[in-house]
Amino acid sequence: MQPNSSKPLQDIDDVWAASELATSQVKVVPTGSAQLDAQLPGGGWPVGALVEILQTPGTQCEWRLLLPGLAQTSGVLALVGAAHAPFPAALAGQGLNPQRLPCINTELPAHRLWACEQALRCKDVGVVLAWLTLALLARPALLAELLGDVLDSQPDHSHALDSTAAAAA
Repeated sequence: MQPNSSKPLQDIDDVWAASELATSQVKVVPTGSAQLDAQLPGGGWPVGALVEILQTPGTQCEWRLLLPGLAQTSGVLALVGAAHAPFPAALAGQGLNPQRLPCINTELPAHRLWACEQALRCKDVGVVLAWLTLALLARPALLAELLGDVLDSQPDHSHALDSTAAAAA
């Protein structure tokens, strides 16, 4: 597929505007927090969708935010470019089997995106968490086009791309 970054975001399938989120009817995985579920469209993390989580530089709360929902998923949970190596004992203590977590470490944004695409295409991968760079995140239309066909081809998987470490990466 040839990406077309000049295409307006509203014309790309599966890219939602904030005003449309309240009416979303997608399958979700509960977050583990009733307060957060009440704020998210559908009451949890969307399944088979691209989720972007932004934090202020130096903040590293992605595991606390995502772990309860991740513990409910099945399959391999691929980590691409994680800012810090996960601590297996802590993850196990929260109900997530650390053996489900292959870590793919690469510094180049293009390599991270390629690793995400390959992981999303793998039938054994249930979730992808990726720490992407600001340069890539600044072009959401391109990111949606590059990964959109992969997400669409795997409807039974719960895929998430986490850009929380973008400022630190």
